[in-house]
Amino acid sequence: MTSRIGGERRLTHEHVVIAYAATYLGLLAVAPLVGGWVTGVTNVLYFGIGAATAWSQWQVTRRLAGDVSRRAWTLLLLSSLTHLVSGSLWTLWLAVRSTEMPAMLTMVVDFAYAPLAFAAFLAFPSREGFSLRNPKVRLDSALFVLGAVALSWHFALRPLLDDNAALSIATLVPIVGDWGLALVASIAFLRVASGRDRAAIAFLLAGHLLYILTDFFWGISRGQYVPGHWVDGFWFSAWLLRWMGTRRALHSLDAKVPLDAGVTTDAGLGPSLFVAGAYLLLVLALLVEPSSGAIDIALAAAAMTALLVARQRAALAENQALAVATASLAARFKALAASATDFVLVVDAVDCVRYASPSLERFTGATRLASQSFAALVHPDDRVGVAAWLEAQSAGQSRRVHRCRLRVGDGAYREVEFRVQDRRLDPLILGYVLNGRDISAEVQLEAQLGHARKLATLSDMAGRIAHAFNNTLAVLQGHAELLVSELAADAPAREDVRAIRAAAERGAGITRQLLGFSGRHVIRPEPFDPGEVAEELLPSLRRLLPSRVTLSLAREFRGSVLLDRAQFEQVLLNLVANARDGMPQAGTIRLTVRERVRGAPGEAAQRGSRRGETVRRELEMIVADEGVGIPDELLTRVFEPFFTTKPSGQGTGLGLAMVASIVKRAGGEVEVQSVVGKGTTFTVVLPCVDAGPAPEPPLPTESQAPALSAGVVLLVDDDPLVRRATARMVKRSGFTVVEAETGREALEIAGQPDQPIDILLTDLMMPGLSGREVIASFRVSRPGVPVVCVTGFAAEREDAGALALEVQAIVAKPFTSETLSKALSSAVAMRTVGQLG
Repeated sequence: MTSRIGGERRLTHEHVVIAYAATYLGLLAVAPLVGGWVTGVTNVLYFGIGAATAWSQWQVTRRLAGDVSRRAWTLLLLSSLTHLVSGSLWTLWLAVRSTEMPAMLTMVVDFAYAPLAFAAFLAFPSREGFSLRNPKVRLDSALFVLGAVALSWHFALRPLLDDNAALSIATLVPIVGDWGLALVASIAFLRVASGRDRAAIAFLLAGHLLYILTDFFWGISRGQYVPGHWVDGFWFSAWLLRWMGTRRALHSLDAKVPLDAGVTTDAGLGPSLFVAGAYLLLVLALLVEPSSGAIDIALAAAAMTALLVARQRAALAENQALAVATASLAARFKALAASATDFVLVVDAVDCVRYASPSLERFTGATRLASQSFAALVHPDDRVGVAAWLEAQSAGQSRRVHRCRLRVGDGAYREVEFRVQDRRLDPLILGYVLNGRDISAEVQLEAQLGHARKLATLSDMAGRIAHAFNNTLAVLQGHAELLVSELAADAPAREDVRAIRAAAERGAGITRQLLGFSGRHVIRPEPFDPGEVAEELLPSLRRLLPSRVTLSLAREFRGSVLLDRAQFEQVLLNLVANARDGMPQAGTIRLTVRERVRGAPGEAAQRGSRRGETVRRELEMIVADEGVGIPDELLTRVFEPFFTTKPSGQGTGLGLAMVASIVKRAGGEVEVQSVVGKGTTFTVVLPCVDAGPAPEPPLPTESQAPALSAGVVLLVDDDPLVRRATARMVKRSGFTVVEAETGREALEIAGQPDQPIDILLTDLMMPGLSGREVIASFRVSRPGVPVVCVTGFAAEREDAGALALEVQAIVAKPFTSETLSKALSSAVAMRTVGQLG
C-alpha cells in the first residue's frame, strides 16, 4: 500500500513537471509575438526546471544511504546547484547591466559547475572487468575522443577563429571543460557498474551535449540575444533531460531494481548512439553555416565511421565467442537439469509456471508444465500455506524452506521440500526460483524413527514397571511358599495359599511378556510342546480376531522344543495378528503343528545326500491366511525392521522382525510363501528336543561336600519385603544370612576381615551403587567368593555375556525357594570343585 501510494505521489509530481515544461515552452514560443509580461514570466519560469532537477537529485542521494553511488549523486547535486546559481547570476547581469559579462567573469560563471560534474562522473563505481586493455573499450574511447574533438572544433574553436576572436584562457577553459566533461561522461557510461546509474548517465550526457549545442546557437545569435530568447528553450530542454535521468534513477530505487539489472559486458549501443548524434550535429553545422569546412566534417565522419566499423567487428567476434560459450553452458545446464533428481521451477507473481526442469516433469508425470498454475500441482490443503510462504518472501522474511505435498502422475501426492529465491525484479527471471526435492522417504523414516522412539520409551517404561511388579510378586510368592510349608497338610488355608501362588505365577507370566517387549526379559529356555501352548492360547487369540475371521488349529505332531515360553507366545501372537491384518474381508486362519524330518534314509537316498548324514527331527508351526497376499518384490523384505505394507499408522514393521529374531536365536528358521489374492503362509521351523528333565549340575562327593549350614550368605536388596522373604528362604536352605540394604553397606561389610562370607547374593537394580558395581568391588575385596545375582531384568543386554562370566548363577524374579536353593548349592559346589582342582 505504501509503495503504491508512493508511486501515485511520484506520478503526480512528474505530471506537474511535464505540464510546467509544456507551459514554459508554449509561452516561450508566443513571447516574440506578445512580448511584455510573457517574456518576464518565461524568464522566471526558466529556473524552475533547474530547481526540480536539484530536488530530484537530493531525493536520490537521500535514498542511497550506504550505497556506493551516493558520493557520485551528491556531487551531481552540488554541480546542478552551482550551475543553477551561476545561470541565475548570468541572467541577472544581463537584465541589470544589459551588457555581456567580462570574459574572465563569464568563464568563472560558466565553468563553476564543471569540476563538480567531473568528480561526479569519475566517482561512479566501475563495473568488474572494465579495462582499457580491452580492444572494444579502446575503440569506444577512441570514438568518443574523436567525436569530442570534431564537435568541439566545429562548434567551439572554429567559430572563434572565424570571428578572429583572440584565443585566451577565458575562451579556451569553458570549451575544454565542456567537451572534456562530455568525454568523461561518455567513459563513465562505458565503465559504470550499475544499470540504474547507466540509464541516468545517458540522459545526463544527452542533456550536456544539448547544452553545448545551445551555446553554439547562442554564439550565432548573441547579438540579438536577450533573456526570453528562443535559445533559452534549448537550455531549458537540456535541464529537462537531466531531470528525466534523475527521475529514471529514482524510479529504479523505488522499484528496488538490482544494481546489475540491465548491465551487460558490451554496452555497444552507447558508442553507436554517440556517433549518430555526432553525425547529426555535424550535418546541422553544415546546414546552419554552409561555409564551414565540409572537408573537415567529411574527414571526421569517415574516421568515426571507420572506428565504429572496427568496433562492431570486434564486438561481433566477441559475441560469436560468447555465443559458443553460452551454447556450451546451455548444453551443460540442460544435461545437468535432465539428469538431476532435484527439480527447479520458476513461478511468476501471478502463480504461473514459467520454467520447469525435466526432473520435475518426470516427478509429476506431466509432459508440459510451463504456463500452468503452480497451485494446481500443490495439495489443496497446502495451497494456502504455500501462498503465505511466497508472500513472506515479498515481506523480506528469512524463512526460505517450506514443505508441501505435490501431485504426481498417478494422482497421489508426495512430500516435497522447497527453497526459494525472490527474483521477481530480475529482468532475466521475473519470478520466484523454487528448488525442490522429494523427501517422501525421509518423512516416512522420520515417522518411523518417531514411532521407534515412542516404542523405546514405552519399552523402558514397561521394563521398569515389570521390574517393580516382579519385586511385589517375589514377596507374594516367597511368603506364600513359606506359609504353606508351615501349615498342616490338611489345613484349609493351604488351598488359599495355593491360589495366591497360582496368581503370582500368572503375574510372573505377564511380567515376562512385558520384559520380553522391553528387551530385558530373562531368557529361560525350557522344553514344552508348542501345540499345547497354542491350544491354551486359542481363546485369547480368537478374542483378537473380528467376527468375520475364524481360527482353526490342527495338531498333527506332539513334540517338544527348547525355547522361552513367553517368547514363543509372542511369536504366535504376532503371526496371528499379521494374518488378521492381511484379511480385510472374511476368511480363516489355519494354525497347523506338524513334524518335519530332515535326512531320513529314504529322503536322503532320493536327494543323493552324503554318506553319514544324520536324521534331524524338527517341528513346523504353520500360520496360513486367505488374505490379499504379498507381492514378490516385497516378499524378501517382510522381516526387515520398520518395513511394513500396511497403511501409515496401522503398522510398525517390528512384529515380523521380532519373530525372525526370536526363532533364529532358538536355532530355528522362518519361511514365508505368498500368492497375491490368495493368501500368505508363514512356517516356523524349530528343532525338537527330548522333554526329559534337565540334568542337575555335578556336585562334589559326600566326603568333599561342605556343610551348608556353615555357609554365610551376604544378602543385598534395597526392597525390605523382598529382602525379608529371600532371607527366610536362604535360612531354610541351611545358610546364615547377613543382610545389607544398599550396595555401599554391603561393601562395608565385605571390607571387614573378621566377617566370614561364603556367597554374595545381590539384586542388580538398586539405587546408588548398582548390583554390577557391587559385584565388581566385591571381586576385589573377596576374590574367589561365588556370586549369585537376583534380577527381574535380563541378561539380554550388550553386557549379558560379561555378567554371565562374573557370577555363578542368575535367578529371575519371582523365584521359589527351590530355585534359589539350587542356585546357592550350585555356587557352593562350583567353588568347592575349584578349590579341589
